[in-house]
Amino acid sequence: MTLAAVRVRGTVNVRGDIKDTLRMLRLNRTNHCVIVPENPYYRGMLNKVKDYITWGEVDVDSLTMIIFNYGYVKDKKLKDSYIKKNTKYTSLRSYAKALCDGKEVFSRLRDVRPVLRLHPPIKGYEGIKRPFKDGGALGNRGPEINKLLQRMILKPGEKPAIKKKKEKVFVKKRELKVAKKEKIRKAPIVKKKKKEAKVVKKKKTVEPAKAPTKVKKKKVRKVKSSGV
Repeated sequence: MTLAAVRVRGTVNVRGDIKDTLRMLRLNRTNHCVIVPENPYYRGMLNKVKDYITWGEVDVDSLTMIIFNYGYVKDKKLKDSYIKKNTKYTSLRSYAKALCDGKEVFSRLRDVRPVLRLHPPIKGYEGIKRPFKDGGALGNRGPEINKLLQRMILKPGEKPAIKKKKEKVFVKKRELKVAKKEKIRKAPIVKKKKKEAKVVKKKKTVEPAKAPTKVKKKKVRKVKSSGV
C-alpha cells in the first residue's frame, strides 16, 4: 500500500523538530504532495506532523492522474515513453498500480522530482485547524484522500480560476487607460480666456487746508481798589 501526503498549513511559529520532519518528508510548501510507502518509519513521521498535513491511501486512478499532470523528470513532464525506457512497465497506469501495491517507490525512479506541486483544492480545504474526523482537513483521512486529490487536479489545458479573474481585471484596467488617452487626444483644444481684471484707479482727493482757529481771549475785569 502507498500513501499520499499533502501539506495543508504553513510553518509560522512552529517547533524546530516539526520543521525538520517536514523537510525530511520534502513537504516544504503548502499544496505539495509526496508519495511514500506505508511502513512504521513513515507512519511515525506523518503522525508527528499531523497538525500540518493530511494523508491517506491513494488509489490507482488518482495516482495516475497526479503523476500524469504534475510528475516531472528534470524539466520535462513524466510520460509513458520514459516509463517504458527506464522501468519494466509499459505505461504510467501500470507503474502507478505497482506503486499502490508497494512493489515500487516513486522517489527511486531515475531523475524524477519526488515532490508533486498540486493546485489548491477547488472550494478550498475543509478547515486547516481541525482534524479530519472533526470536520477539518488535517491528519489521516484514509481512502477519502482520493476525493481531495481529485479536487486538486486540473484538466490538461485548464487554467486556475484565480488567474482568469486577475487577467480580466488587468485587461479592463488597460482598456480604460487606452480609452482615456484617446479621449485626451481627440478632445479639441480650448484656450481658456483669462479674465481681465478690472483695475479701479482710486482718485486721490486733496482736502483743503483748514484755517487756524482763533482763540478768544477772556476779558479780565480790573477791580478798582478803594482807598481807606
